[in-house]
Amino acid sequence: MTSPMIQRNVKLLGFAIGGLLCLGAFLDSISNSITLVTPRVAIYATSAIVPIWLLAELFAKLIGIPWGGQPGARPRIRSLGPALRFGLVGALTLLWLPQVGLLMPQDDAIPNLQVEIRNPTDKAITVATRGEFVLWLPTALYDGIPRMGGKLQLIPLGSDDPGVVEFSVGPKASVRCVARFLDPKRFAPRLDAADADASLVIPTSMGTRISPNFPFTRDTVGKRYVEWDLESPANNPQGTAK
Repeated sequence: MTSPMIQRNVKLLGFAIGGLLCLGAFLDSISNSITLVTPRVAIYATSAIVPIWLLAELFAKLIGIPWGGQPGARPRIRSLGPALRFGLVGALTLLWLPQVGLLMPQDDAIPNLQVEIRNPTDKAITVATRGEFVLWLPTALYDGIPRMGGKLQLIPLGSDDPGVVEFSVGPKASVRCVARFLDPKRFAPRLDAADADASLVIPTSMGTRISPNFPFTRDTVGKRYVEWDLESPANNPQGTAK
């Protein structure tokens, strides 16, 4: 006999609520796992669970695991069964799910470098927006590789034209820019290592200019302005960043 419509609707609503509760419990488990489980915990727990699981499977198949039953009977479990196996797989999944983000390649983005270009002369200076970035490595004396190079783009603050190829710095004036790295993957590891200095090489109407050296660290890149006096000697080892 067909159930009344209201009974069917109540039953469907119960299924929906049950599904939502299961989903909430699952997401809560994932959240707790991400918060509490470290790689070390995951390794130790997996090292304990997997061997015990395999030994239990082998023991059940060859000998059987004694299990309670009727008086006088001693039944033995010959297989762990799908329910227990799925439970163990779920436990291992929750252990290693938080580690997926750690195992995946990290974001190679580097914050834009902030640069203040100063013109101390009495004439305007034209500055190209495309230049080079030079990273001076600390191991040059040991491995014979003194530097790494890459391209960057200078963008004056307030500029609305991304295709501009040059801009002007007026007499006794300064222009603040952001320097966008065009090949950040090359430099991301060095930024985190914080073991190198850097400088910029930009063509200008006065010839190619090299900025003062500045620390290539996360405390500098994206947080402080690198001050660049276009009349300063090239490769000034004391470069400033404020």
